Amino acid sequence: MSFLSPIYFLFLIAIPIVIFLYLLRTRRQILIVPSIYLWKRYTKEELRYSVFKKFLKDILLILQILTIILLTLGLVKPAIFSSVIARNVVFIIDTSCSMQAKDIKPTRFDLAREKALEKVDALGRGTSISVFASDSKTKFLLDYTTDKRLVKEVIKRLYPTDTEGDIGETLSYIEKLNKKPDLIYVFTDGAFEENIPPNLNIELLTFSKDDNNAGITDISARDTGIKGEKEIFIKVKNFSKNKKSIPLQVWEGERLIETDSLDLNPKEERIVIVGPKRFSGIVKAMIYPNDLLSTDDKAYLTFPRVKPSVLLVTKENPYLEIALSLADISILDKTDSFNLEMLSKYDIVIFDGTAPNDILPGNYIFIGKIPSNIPLQVVDITERPTIIRVDATSPIMRFVNLNDMTIKRAVVFESSQGKSLIKVKDGSILWSYEGNLGRIVTFGFYLEESSLIESPSFPILVKNIIGWLGENPSPGVAYTGNVITLRTKKMNEDVTIITPYGVVKRETDDRRSITFGDTYKVGVYSFKSSVGNIDVGVNLCSFLESDISPKVSSKEFKGNAEYRERVLLNTDVWKFLVLGALGTIFLEGYLFYGRRKVS
Repeated sequence: MSFLSPIYFLFLIAIPIVIFLYLLRTRRQILIVPSIYLWKRYTKEELRYSVFKKFLKDILLILQILTIILLTLGLVKPAIFSSVIARNVVFIIDTSCSMQAKDIKPTRFDLAREKALEKVDALGRGTSISVFASDSKTKFLLDYTTDKRLVKEVIKRLYPTDTEGDIGETLSYIEKLNKKPDLIYVFTDGAFEENIPPNLNIELLTFSKDDNNAGITDISARDTGIKGEKEIFIKVKNFSKNKKSIPLQVWEGERLIETDSLDLNPKEERIVIVGPKRFSGIVKAMIYPNDLLSTDDKAYLTFPRVKPSVLLVTKENPYLEIALSLADISILDKTDSFNLEMLSKYDIVIFDGTAPNDILPGNYIFIGKIPSNIPLQVVDITERPTIIRVDATSPIMRFVNLNDMTIKRAVVFESSQGKSLIKVKDGSILWSYEGNLGRIVTFGFYLEESSLIESPSFPILVKNIIGWLGENPSPGVAYTGNVITLRTKKMNEDVTIITPYGVVKRETDDRRSITFGDTYKVGVYSFKSSVGNIDVGVNLCSFLESDISPKVSSKEFKGNAEYRERVLLNTDVWKFLVLGALGTIFLEGYLFYGRRKVS
C-alpha cells in the first residue's frame, strides 16, 4: 500500500490533544451531608452501572481517537498496488561463431536453444514474445505474439553463423523501439564487447565452460615489388591456458606449399610468413590444434586470374607505361585519340594530359585535365604546393610514402563529393570519387613535373589505383559478415555466386556493380559473370570469437527472472475511510446520548 498525500498524516497530532483534554475533564465535588439514608437507593443503582459507565467513558475516548485516524487515512488517500507478471518478453539468441564451441555437448548453441524453448514453455499464458537473432547483424525474426507454438518453430529453425557477435548492437536496437519489453532473455556465451544498456531489464543466460582453443586471427598478402611476387602473413594465437603444439599447412590449390609446427605458450601469438613467390588461384591455410572450435582453423586468400583491361590515352609517357606494366592488368592498349565507342571495350580508361568534355559512367584516371561534368571545381594553380595531409586510410594510398615529394606545379581542386587523397593549402591535388559516374581518380599535376615518378611508391600507387578502379579484389579476401562489391561488363547482368552453403543468383545494377552481403560462412565465394570467374576468400579471423573462455565481468547484468510491474489497483479507498469516520462519529454521539440518559 502507498499514500498519495502523506502530508495529511500531520492531522494525527490531534490524538494527543484529545487525550490531554480527556485528562482535564471536570471532577465531582465532595460534599458533607448529615445522613446517607436518602442516598442508599441511588448508591445501589450506582454500583449496578459503575462498570458500564467506566467502559462507556473509555469507549468514547477510543472512538474519538479512531475517528481522527480514519479521517487522517482518508485525507492521505491510501492506494493499493498489486504486481502482475511481465506481458512483453524478448528472446535474443546469440548465433555468432563462438556459440559453435563444443565445451558443452553437443555445442553451446544447441544447449542455448534448448533452454530458450524451455523458457518459452515456462512463461505464463497471454505473454507476448518477440524473437531476435544476433551475430554480426541484428535479425528481427518474430514480432510480439502469444502463439508459443510459432515462437518455438522460429527458435528451432535458428543456426549459428561463422560471424562475429554483436549483442550490444541488438540491445541498442531494442532500446530504441517504441514498444519497450518488460523483460529480455539473452542466450549467449558472453563474447561481445559493448556494455549492456542499464535501463533494460535483462536476464543474461551464459553458456561456456572451457577455453581450449587456438585459431587463425589474420591472413594477408604484401607485394615485394619484384615482378608480382608476394608474401603471405598468417597470424595464429593460442587462446587456452595450456601450451599447444599446432601443425600448420598452407595449400595453393591442390598443392601443399608450406608446413610448420608451432609451439605456442598460453595466450601466445605467432606470425608465419609464406613466400616471397608468385601466387595464383586459391591459397588455404589450415591448422590442426585439436580444440573446441574448428571454424577458425582455416583461412583463405585468393589471387583472381581475371585482370582488368586498360586503355591509356596519351601522346607519350614512358614512366606511366612502365608502372602500368607492373600492375595486375590483362590488356594495356595505348592511343593518342579517344572516342566513346572505345569505352565499352575496356574496364579502365586513363587520360594523360587530355580529357573529353563530358564522360559516361565508367572507371577513369585523369592526369592534369578534367572533364566538365564531374563534381570537381578548379580552385587555383599553385607553384610548388606543400602537402598538408595524405589520406592513409584509403586503399589507393596503401603502402605509398610521399615524404619529401616535390611538385613543380599543380591544379588545386575542391569538391563536396569524393575523397581528398592528397591535401594542400587550398584544396586537393589527388582526388577519388565513387558515385553515379562510376569510379574516378584525378591527379592535379603532370607526373613528369613531380618527383613521384622517381619514387618506389609510384608503381605501388598506380597498382593500387588500378585495383580500386577494377573493384575486383587482388588478392581477394573479406571477413564473414562483410559486403563484397564487384563490377562486371554489363548492366543488369545475371551473376551466379557459388557459396559454401549453396548457389545464389544476383543481378548487377545500372553501374555494372553487384554487392553481396550474405557472407555468413567461412570459405571461398565464386562470382561467375561476363568478366570470368572471380574467387573471394571469406574468413572469420576474430580475436573476439576465437577467445571462447568463459566471460564473467561487470558487463554481465542479472535481471529478475520473474520481473513484475507495480500496478495501481484502487485509489478510491479514502472514500470508504471517510465514511467509516462519519459512522464512528455517529456511534460516539449515540453512546454519549445514552450515557446521559442513564445518568
